[in-house]
Amino acid sequence: MSNRKYSSGYEKLKKKKRIDSLIQSQKGALEKFITSNKRDQNSQSNETTKHATLNEIRDNEMMVDQTIENYNDKNCDNNMVGKEC
Repeated sequence: MSNRKYSSGYEKLKKKKRIDSLIQSQKGALEKFITSNKRDQNSQSNETTKHATLNEIRDNEMMVDQTIENYNDKNCDNNMVGKEC
């Protein structure tokens, strides 16, 4: 019988492989029990971003329309020599 106080290299290797395989088998197991609001927050932020982008587009279109109307009004005032615009 051996009087060693520590494990041999092969026994350490076997133990390490066993521990590594246990860790790999348990990977992601915690996610089964914990629900995350991260996905919900991401979807809500995407919706908010979409609405904000649509609002910005509408605002830009309105600004362009107003600019064109103002430009036409100024040109109409400058070119009015008895003509209707």
